[in-house]
Amino acid sequence: MSSQLPSKQRSRMKKKLHTWFLGFLVLAFAGMIIGGPKLFTGQAHAQNARVQIAQQPEATPDTAPSTPEAGEPTATPNQPAGDEGLPGDELPAGQQVAPGEAPAHEGGEAVLLPFGPAAWLPLIIVLLAAFVALGFGAYWWQKTVAQDPGSERMQGVATAIQEGAMAYLARQVKTMIPLVIIIGLGLFFLYRAQYESLVLGSGVAIAFILGVTASYLAGYVGMGVAVRGNVRVANAALSSFKNSLEIAFQAGAVSGMFTVGLGLLGATITFMIFQQQAMFVLIGFGFGGSLAALFMRVGGGIFTKAADVGADLVGKVEAGIPEDDPRNPAVIADNVGDNV
Repeated sequence: MSSQLPSKQRSRMKKKLHTWFLGFLVLAFAGMIIGGPKLFTGQAHAQNARVQIAQQPEATPDTAPSTPEAGEPTATPNQPAGDEGLPGDELPAGQQVAPGEAPAHEGGEAVLLPFGPAAWLPLIIVLLAAFVALGFGAYWWQKTVAQDPGSERMQGVATAIQEGAMAYLARQVKTMIPLVIIIGLGLFFLYRAQYESLVLGSGVAIAFILGVTASYLAGYVGMGVAVRGNVRVANAALSSFKNSLEIAFQAGAVSGMFTVGLGLLGATITFMIFQQQAMFVLIGFGFGGSLAALFMRVGGGIFTKAADVGADLVGKVEAGIPEDDPRNPAVIADNVGDNV
């Protein structure tokens, strides 16, 4: 008993340190979310104000404001002198434009962002946060896999579900590849003509493919840890509900951390490459990630419902096999769909 006491104390101390560290990360992320935009916009406005002051001509006693002659266009507060109404420059009555900012456009159009040296610090912080999320996901993956998978019979059922899950994802990826290529080419020609830029058109298409890839990577990781964590949670529940809940939470956190980490990584790299024009390209990354996630979720739902109907009709009605019996292949396919 005395030899086990120090190990229990070390285990409690380790859990306390983990709890404090996770709490510190949550507070740090919350502070970055709250204070990051203020820091970014404040430094950008200050830099634009300094540039405008430096570009203003020095006033001399000899110079006097000239009055426009009849027929000459006059400058309004929202339109600089000499600009005779460019398309999209008209602003609604009462709307003012801050110094150094472009007028806001309606209809959800992408705009140029104020990007300067002050923007690199928030981007580096977000990039480090993405790697921290991926690191935590890998750590919890190893910790989940290191748990006891149970008896040989439990491992046999889990292996069958794991093989079915990987076969489902592999088949879906093969089906999606031609569709992703066609949509990527369509996005390239569409946004090349809309933006009148080969770089931005190529960026949208490449970002779309990267979004699909990141989404499927997150799906593979989530599916892999789910089919491996299920049997370990079931085995741990035979002796301790507390341990089974901890294993289930760790397995679920792996999928969440990889999803967030890959999303932050892709968006941050896009901002670092395209800078002011990043908003024109991010539409491709978001569209690709959403499309792949939609196919995985909807496909998994159809897959599991079809398998469930097959298990009921063939297994219970015709063969007389009890419900959820692993001897019925449709039950294995049903569990594969449940993991999706």
